[in-house]
Amino acid sequence: MSEQQAEEKAYNIVTSNVVNLVHLIDSTSAIGLSGSHARGQEDALSDIDVCVYVEGKLPSPQARQKAYASLGFSDFIYFDVDFEYSRGDGIAISNVRCDFNWMSIPVILSFLQRLESDFGCPEFIPGGLSTVKELHDPNETIDRLQKAIPQYSDARAKYRVEKAINDAHFSLYGLGWLKKAAFRNDYFLFLRYKYTLLEKLFRVLFALNHVWFSDEKWLTKRIASFQYVPERIEARIRSVIMHHDEDRDLDNCLISLERLFADTVLSVHRGYPGLDLPMEWNG
Repeated sequence: MSEQQAEEKAYNIVTSNVVNLVHLIDSTSAIGLSGSHARGQEDALSDIDVCVYVEGKLPSPQARQKAYASLGFSDFIYFDVDFEYSRGDGIAISNVRCDFNWMSIPVILSFLQRLESDFGCPEFIPGGLSTVKELHDPNETIDRLQKAIPQYSDARAKYRVEKAINDAHFSLYGLGWLKKAAFRNDYFLFLRYKYTLLEKLFRVLFALNHVWFSDEKWLTKRIASFQYVPERIEARIRSVIMHHDEDRDLDNCLISLERLFADTVLSVHRGYPGLDLPMEWNG
């Protein structure tokens, strides 16, 4: 059986059986498909992501494990992982990884309400809620939760952009200092600061374009579709991350990151001309 056939078999097993969780755990209100399958971007390597929404307190690990056993699912990859706003269980079905994300509806609603006014709270939409595809939702719970996602405000965007740019500026300073360590074959800190810098720049671009931050696998493609973004952003990010082309050389890689930082700041000034931000790097 090919990887694609195995994935299709697992998908059919999950979608045909997982709705029975509603009958096995009384508090279950809705079940949805998340991730690449919900967005129509799945391939042979895709996991199957299932969101289970419950009223009130999440079911215990023992209750979830019993429910999985009733469905014939027992090959756990991980179990009862605390994702802060949910609990996660990973199960191998037909050799394909299936991730079950259990979420409390009141907790999700409370978090979404915080996004309206608390600009410093973690910025994401729980369980990929904005693109979840319903598998079982008789009470339109998923639709209600999706309608509760707040609009991205100008005030939040300006706050997040300024904070992320300043954080990125510090990471860029650190990279210049750590380059010497990298030349001595001590790459760890250099790489850590490089990826921290990129993450901060990603957060700038999401906020600048009024999009809730996402850590999905298609992140760079998402960024490339934004209105305010440096030119050739996808190719430039790929080159820096993978050390392709001219970025194979450490000096050139650092220069590319400095230019990407400067061009990101220019993009911010196109969207918000009044923000007081550093225009270029003089390391």
